Amino acid sequence: MPCPFCKSSVTLPSSPAGNRTKKTSRTRFRAVAGLLVLLLAAGTAAVICLNRSRAPSPQAAALGMIGPDTLLHEWVTQCRVGEAPQTLKARGVDVAVAVTDVRYGCPEIYQTALQRVVPTETPVCCIRIALTNTGKTPIRIRPWRLYNSINDEKLACLKRADGHPYSLVSFGIESDPVGAIHTSELLPDDTRSDLILFLCGERPRDDVELRLPCENIGGKGDLCFRIPNGMIR
Repeated sequence: MPCPFCKSSVTLPSSPAGNRTKKTSRTRFRAVAGLLVLLLAAGTAAVICLNRSRAPSPQAAALGMIGPDTLLHEWVTQCRVGEAPQTLKARGVDVAVAVTDVRYGCPEIYQTALQRVVPTETPVCCIRIALTNTGKTPIRIRPWRLYNSINDEKLACLKRADGHPYSLVSFGIESDPVGAIHTSELLPDDTRSDLILFLCGERPRDDVELRLPCENIGGKGDLCFRIPNGMIR
């Protein structure tokens, strides 16, 4: 390099300290990366071992809802899985949800305009849901029925084990199934039931899967219930 004063050519010695700094940085980076890989592998192995100890039923494993890595799957997809009538706790909110009754038939519909109750002409699958506020503050809730969420994609979903979905049934804003929820607020220690109807050509012959978005009750993710065929009356 040129001298800043006399402009003559000057040769400077190499810097061993600089080389050592580069080598030290690379060594530290490799050590941190290796530690992160080891921690991730150990955590994954622990989750798999914990799930294997839960011994899922063959029917649940066949449905694809419960497997050896259920906890890891629930953590990634934010979906909590259970078998009805088991109660599931929604993420991020003090609400417990359970499927209490499933029937295939013609439910009664209350027509507000006519102020009368009439049965449906077409059989449907009626799923009764129980909501319990386990906290100390009121919670805003929105039913999963179609007309309540017409502008929202957060709807209840029912499907067979092979993935075939059933359509939600709605009778309009002024017509509700008898026994459906009619409040937008769930008080502490209060339990309310709701009724969700799905169109089925016949009574389901196999287990079915019900998925409920937790956004409707102020939570996160989904609640996924496997409903055994023996529970469908």
